[in-house]
Order: sequence, then C-alpha cells, then structure tokens
Amino acid sequence: MTYEALTKDLVKKCKKPCANVVNLANTISQEFPMIVVANLSKNTYTIIRDEGFLCNEITPTGCYGDLIDDNMDEIHPNYQQLFYECFSREHLIRSFQRGKREVYAEIYQKNKQGQYHWVSVHVIRAESESGDIMHICLNRVLDGFNEKHYEQK
Repeated sequence: MTYEALTKDLVKKCKKPCANVVNLANTISQEFPMIVVANLSKNTYTIIRDEGFLCNEITPTGCYGDLIDDNMDEIHPNYQQLFYECFSREHLIRSFQRGKREVYAEIYQKNKQGQYHWVSVHVIRAESESGDIMHICLNRVLDGFNEKHYEQK
C-alpha cells in the first residue's frame, strides 16, 4: 500500500475530510518511507512504502518469515547475521515476551541499482486487543539517498 492509498483510505473513514489525517500521513511518509506492520503471532505483514524507497519490489502483504528470508540478499553480507538476529520472527517474539518494547539496528542495504546505503530499522511492539504479538517497523535511509531523485538523474 502506498502512502497515497493510505491517505485516501484514512480520509474515507472520516465522516468529513480530515486535514489532520492527510498531514499525519504526509509527515510519516517524509520521515519513514517504508513502514511494516506485522502480526508475529499469525506470521503476517503489511507494508506501506513510498515508491522511492531503495529496496527492490516487495509484496505488500504476506508471510513475515518470508519477508525476512527473501530480502536477505539485499543486505550487505557483513550485516546479514545482525539483520536476522535482530528482526527474525523468532527473535522478536522472544524479545517481546521478555518485556522488550523496541529493537533497532542500522543495516547496510542494497538499492535497485546494486549500491549500498545505510538504513535504520526500528521495530516497536504494538498493542493488540486480541493478545497477538504485533509490531510496527519504521525504516529510513540514513545517508540521504532517495530513489526517485536517483532515477531522475
């Protein structure tokens, strides 16, 4: 789901157009061009991302375990173990069950052109009425790279 689609969906849910909702979605997209909402109990995820985020094509929804495994090739070999140890489903479930609320790492990740960039990956446990173990993952490129800008050159 893109930020534009998210904004339209949020505005539809309001009784009248909400400028605050649009501003919130725009602000989030400027700071975090990719957000992953995951239900670790059900092993599922949904991604909301800006088209300019550097990673290759990712299915917008699917199996969380596959998301981590399938994107391992995009992570620099020196950071693959760190990435897996921090963000695998099993690790996050154990961490959250021990009371941890956040997991953060900076990863060296490849863009579509094969160039590496520093990306912050910040997972925050989300509360769930159902009791499921869920999280929101905020991703941002740290070295100022913007895929849209790159493609325009």
